[in-house]
Amino acid sequence: MKQKDPERMKKMMNFNELPEIMTREDVAQALHVGRDKSYEIVQSGKMKVLKFGNVTRIRREDFIAYVKSCAKKG
Repeated sequence: MKQKDPERMKKMMNFNELPEIMTREDVAQALHVGRDKSYEIVQSGKMKVLKFGNVTRIRREDFIAYVKSCAKKG
């Protein structure tokens, strides 16, 4: 059985600690993925986003809904 990494556990956060309006970089950090992967997720249309010209933002509640939908599949 793989041991838990204490440093990684420190980095995990509660949904309430996330910003109300998130950037793609916030998504990457929250999911522990790279920037390219977070852009891929946002661009896939599987997560609701707010578009302001060429600026993309994600509401915390939409991010949480996306994470929960992924958990149901896996």
